[in-house]
Amino acid sequence: MLKKQNSKSFIKVTKTKDNTPKEEQLKPKKRITKKKLAKMDLYKTLELECNTYKEEWSGWRKHLYEHGWAIVPKVVTAECAEQYRQRFWDWLEGFNTGLKRNVPSTHKSENWPGNIHGIFQNYGFGHNQFVWDIRCEPAIINVFKEIYGTDQLLVSFDGGNMSRPTNIESKPWPHFDQAHDKFGFHCIQGFLNLEQCGDHDGGLIVYQDSHKQHQPYFEETGEVSTNDWYKFDVDPNTLKHFKQCKKIKVNCQPGDVVLWDSRTIHYACPPQKHKSDVNRTVVYVSYQPAYLALPSDIASKQNAFYNNRMTSHWAASVRLFPKTPRTYGNEDLVLKFPISEVNNAVLTDVGRKLAGLIPYEETIEEDQDE
Repeated sequence: MLKKQNSKSFIKVTKTKDNTPKEEQLKPKKRITKKKLAKMDLYKTLELECNTYKEEWSGWRKHLYEHGWAIVPKVVTAECAEQYRQRFWDWLEGFNTGLKRNVPSTHKSENWPGNIHGIFQNYGFGHNQFVWDIRCEPAIINVFKEIYGTDQLLVSFDGGNMSRPTNIESKPWPHFDQAHDKFGFHCIQGFLNLEQCGDHDGGLIVYQDSHKQHQPYFEETGEVSTNDWYKFDVDPNTLKHFKQCKKIKVNCQPGDVVLWDSRTIHYACPPQKHKSDVNRTVVYVSYQPAYLALPSDIASKQNAFYNNRMTSHWAASVRLFPKTPRTYGNEDLVLKFPISEVNNAVLTDVGRKLAGLIPYEETIEEDQDE
């Protein structure tokens, strides 16, 4: 029996084994907006057109489909990767905190911009000229063209990662980057690797084949993500859905692009001090077809670009990151690591299209929600 509690919720009344009434509050179901319905239809098209197995796929594309992750080797040359690595250091040293790339003793936390697990999601990092140069690399665009079957792509305003060697044991943080109610193929994430990455050099950890269990896990457990983020409280290998998912540390070379499905469980780990003397260094690259973006998405994307704001890896849907990391009231950090309000990146027409600043062609009209 249902009792109406107020205009928005109900109380479900049941009886226990001893015939005692038990009340349970039912949360109202969220209304599915016209925008969300439009997105759902677009992603159904994406699944059919881009993630239906094809025998003519390259080896890495088959591996990505089957196992939820892949390495595309030598997408850019090692020499090109080294130039990008040095430009990453130029940005770090540009804060003038005393940090010197060739003097490890200066690689202290007080000289290092705020980050999460080595990931820079703030300070406008994603709009550095070298980051945009990476996004516009023809060979990287071609990787995602092969995935999505189109060169009409949008790119996210995502970040980079430079993780220093540490002797502190890093606690795993396995997670999904796709929401509990987004089922099927939606997005491929990736990074361009800029530094040697072996067993002890830090890097990406993936749970192979876990993308196949994304929908069953959420449907059967009733677990709910926060937006497109769901962190596991236990090792996924202890859960029935993921017991057979092999945990793999992805090793790669400078110039390689590493890819993973947003439904794949993963996390990043730092280099191990006394076993590695390199800083894990990558720049994240994530693209989606432009047709997935509605006019409101494009408007948000343009606003983010012109205001030097960074976003999550979802290229066709904008979720902003804060301008600066949490300072917990320490105003000195704001002064020490200032952020420009102006985006100074100079883009080619290719870059402007990837950013959503100029269109490829006509876009889908978006109905207004009532």
